[in-house]
Amino acid sequence: ISLLHIHLNSPDPKAAIDFHLARFEAERDHPPGLDEGIRGQRASILFRKVASPPPWQLTSAIWHIGWGAPDMPAEVERQKALGTRFFEPLTDISDIGGNPNARPGSFYYAYVETPDRALIELNTAASRRFGHLHLFSEDPLAAGAWYERHLGARRRGRSPAPEPRLYRGFQIGPSVTLALGEVNVILFPLAYARKAYAEHWKGKTEIDSTEGRVIDHLGFRVDDLAGQLARFREAGGK
Repeated sequence: ISLLHIHLNSPDPKAAIDFHLARFEAERDHPPGLDEGIRGQRASILFRKVASPPPWQLTSAIWHIGWGAPDMPAEVERQKALGTRFFEPLTDISDIGGNPNARPGSFYYAYVETPDRALIELNTAASRRFGHLHLFSEDPLAAGAWYERHLGARRRGRSPAPEPRLYRGFQIGPSVTLALGEVNVILFPLAYARKAYAEHWKGKTEIDSTEGRVIDHLGFRVDDLAGQLARFREAGGK
């Protein structure tokens, strides 16, 4: 099993595709029987045409798509020259791993906002490739185990401690990093979203379905679809 595509909704798929091609290392892609999109080396990002702008607020399980950049300050300036809007500016989080002696400037991130208001994270990496997908979960440990059991994900790194972990006043742990094919999937505690994006969560108690939102769903390639579905249903899957 491997991650095949990420499906987005857009009133103007052509403009969305052109936006991504101009700013990220990718090529056009049109898988047979599916919508048109781009391929970011590791998986396809496809765009389905919808009649009106889809909801984008950060209240579902899908947070953002992540692309790398070896030189983040230079990349941010390049993006600004292209007219890219930023949801969050260039930020140094070199000490996020828990090492207070981490060299400042060794790890940056910033969030790009697409024309449809989907979030694209840019972060320090060895290449400018599409590299990760960030998700939210009420229970990242249980969600990670579910991906391992049902979708063949491989756990990356050591098993995280179950206790909450704070960074700059926000809960970022426990978190789980998985490999789904060549894409890393990172599960963050939903408590982060509830605090960081509190205005999106006013009056809300439950996480929204991703269906119909700007980032709609994930698509997986399996060798035996009927068998995979049968095993999933036998395990109580919906």
